[in-house]
Amino acid sequence: MGALPAWLKSHMQDHAQYYRDDQEAIAAGNILTLRTTSFLTLGFLLLFLLLSPYVLPGWAPSVWHLLFVPVSAGLCALALLFGRRGTARPAFGNALCVVYEAALYAGVLLIDAPGSPEAPATFLPLVIIALPVLFNLPFRVSYGLIALAMAGYTAAAVAFKPPLVARYDLFELTAAFFFSLATTYMTDSLRIRAYKLRLAYQRQSTRDTLLPELYNRKAFEQAARRYIDAFNPHAHCAFAVVDLDNFKQINDSQGHLFGDAVLQCLGRAMQALQRPGDFVGRFGGDEFVLFAEGAVTEEGVRRRFERLCAALQEAVPPGCPVEVTCSMGMVCAGGQEVCYESLFRQADAALYEAKARGKNTFCLAQYQSE
Repeated sequence: MGALPAWLKSHMQDHAQYYRDDQEAIAAGNILTLRTTSFLTLGFLLLFLLLSPYVLPGWAPSVWHLLFVPVSAGLCALALLFGRRGTARPAFGNALCVVYEAALYAGVLLIDAPGSPEAPATFLPLVIIALPVLFNLPFRVSYGLIALAMAGYTAAAVAFKPPLVARYDLFELTAAFFFSLATTYMTDSLRIRAYKLRLAYQRQSTRDTLLPELYNRKAFEQAARRYIDAFNPHAHCAFAVVDLDNFKQINDSQGHLFGDAVLQCLGRAMQALQRPGDFVGRFGGDEFVLFAEGAVTEEGVRRRFERLCAALQEAVPPGCPVEVTCSMGMVCAGGQEVCYESLFRQADAALYEAKARGKNTFCLAQYQSE
């Protein structure tokens, strides 16, 4: 019996994380659904009012049927207007969906109870099943509205309907509630699975194939440009290029599989030295790049390079037949306007200077506007 609560808890946690992490896309989808659904609601309501007198001779719309027409038209206009302006405010978009659901529940409740006291409920069970599937809202919101609608309908059915019809309606409403839970679970499971697959594909598209823990070249450049654009013309940052020494000789003498293992050692060593706000990528071949936010000092860079070298030696397997070292070129910008291309070129030039000094060392330069 303990497996069921654990399973439900796991599903609810997955749903909460998915809703929290993907809220902008969810809100955009809700708005698109709202625009279509509100338009269809108005159209079906008008069609129902036009055809019902012919299908059910003697039938006449109640005041609740007629009142629901302008309400539906207003919600439709609001949804279309908001959708045309975009989804820059996800919270407002989701709130509009909640208002639509609440209005629909209230309107259908009034039509099915005092509006049709002698007839069984027609619309409320369908709405209870459909809305949680159509709109991607938090579970507590969707089923909080359903609970209020069911409580309101129970009171209205007891007050306005014959006992036999009321009992039939409440049984049908209860069955619709449990069917709604089942369909919502299946829909949520598909949404969460699609979300996780999308995350996996996004991760693959931004990560290096040999070192998945590091950014690839394109993703690294995009992250660096975002920081630069956000903080120019007063950017405090540092850009480093790190290169394995004599890597071609390592590949030629020990083979490419060994060379890949050495690259992985350097990648893990660089990742271990990341500070909050830093990001590391593999630029290509044996060349790695690091972007550090904030100001740096020469002494700080020296300590960091020494830790990098020590971490690299620890990562290299014992008994390695070749000496594995690296060189680093870094350029730092202190409160000035910077350009990504210039940062990279100047860091690359600093790396060549470190190589010229005998390798296994670093060179720090101050960023120069070009």
